Amino acid sequence: MDYRQTLLSVTAELVTAQDQLLALYELSNVMRRQSSLHEALQQIVKLTCRTMLAEKCAIRLEVPGRDRAVAWFPELEPSRGSFEKWLGHEPDHDRWSVRDREEDENSILLLPLKFEEKIAGFIICIRSQGEPFASPEGKLGQALANQAMAFLENIILNEVRLENAALVAELRVASEVQVNLLPKVLPSVNHVDLWGSSQPAKQVGGDFYDAQYGPDGTLYFCVGDVSGKGMPAALLMAMLLMILRSEQRIGRSKSPAQLLEYLNRAAYDELTESGMFATLFLATYDPQTRLLKIANAGHSPVIFRPRGGSARLLEANNMPVGIFAELAAEEEEIVLNPGDLIMVGSDGLNEACDVEGNFFSIERLLREIDGRAEQSAADLGSALVASVSEFSAGQPQSDDRTCIIVKRDDQ
Repeated sequence: MDYRQTLLSVTAELVTAQDQLLALYELSNVMRRQSSLHEALQQIVKLTCRTMLAEKCAIRLEVPGRDRAVAWFPELEPSRGSFEKWLGHEPDHDRWSVRDREEDENSILLLPLKFEEKIAGFIICIRSQGEPFASPEGKLGQALANQAMAFLENIILNEVRLENAALVAELRVASEVQVNLLPKVLPSVNHVDLWGSSQPAKQVGGDFYDAQYGPDGTLYFCVGDVSGKGMPAALLMAMLLMILRSEQRIGRSKSPAQLLEYLNRAAYDELTESGMFATLFLATYDPQTRLLKIANAGHSPVIFRPRGGSARLLEANNMPVGIFAELAAEEEEIVLNPGDLIMVGSDGLNEACDVEGNFFSIERLLREIDGRAEQSAADLGSALVASVSEFSAGQPQSDDRTCIIVKRDDQ
């Protein structure tokens, strides 16, 4: 009697093992031809349904960072209520389990799916009649589910690699477009030495600078910094720059204050919807009168250094762009005498950190400018950027670094 029971038990185990090998072999053949996650799920649920002698099967997969994926077999979509009932189940633990009879379902088998050692979904097999699912079938189904998930992981990771490659290519193009938006050559102005530079922290950034001649011969220049980083900030940066250039070319807004008010009205909705704002320094310089007019919308650092004097920080006199729908902008005036200079940067300069977490600081910027004030704008700007880079060596650049220098020559 014991011998016969042992033989039957061994025979059952051999049959189960053979069923597993045949199912896994068929799964391997099917999955080798799949490259689409959706098609792979369809094939898995179809094969599982047939192997487990189930009437209905469904699969749900929720991998972090990706949309929920579902598939079912037979392919004729069930009613909405039934569909939600199938996929509303959750595994009780990380191995197969059989659920009690529910309404017209005689037996329900849940097969958890793991992605990177965490449960990411399940396969559900349903029988409406016949024998309930038993332990051998549970083991067979779990073996099938584990192997299926191994194939699915490869498909998902391959999709991620392809998406990342596409994103890198898109960012490369966006970076080239953004670089081309910035002025390649700054305008030549009588008795003015002009220099500008921008180094994004990522492939694209939210900083920008510009210098253009207006129709009346006035020099317009600006530095802006959109809150945030990456593609959203870069898109808004491009929009702001295009609005400014368009308005400058028309010549409708004569003063920095008028230009700032127009820009705030034009960009308010887009900035508000994206949850962003922009700090912006706008200035006009009249070579005839040597008068520099400034409207500063929350931007820093802005440093003025008169010849023979000490560098000092100019405080902002307006709110950033995109905070309020209407902005009554104020401006101030400075006469640029020979040797005077103004440096407008972004906070990526003074907030650059060393390996101990110390900021480069406004104070260091002031000292650098005082020590190099007799140099040309290009030499001063290049040395300033190099000092910041040297100070933060060993640390990843955490923010865009932009700077423009306007210096009145000695004549």
